Amino acid sequence: MVDGRCSDFILPDIVMSEMDGYEVIKALKSNPRTTEMQILVMTGVEIDGGRVKTLSVGVAEYFTKSGGLSRLFDAAENILVDR
Repeated sequence: MVDGRCSDFILPDIVMSEMDGYEVIKALKSNPRTTEMQILVMTGVEIDGGRVKTLSVGVAEYFTKSGGLSRLFDAAENILVDR
């Protein structure tokens, strides 16, 4: 957070060692200071129903690392241009 403003977006992975990405997303969406933050999820492990689950909890976009980075770059650019 800079000068009381949130970042334009955050890019968590679903699989993390301490806490999974779903917990991070829920925490961000439940905090009034970060509820409007755009969340782009990238994961190296394809999880059955992962895309549907993340989009249903308010994620802007879901990507797999095997799908390449062009979709990620496009989504990030769209968020930054719209701000």
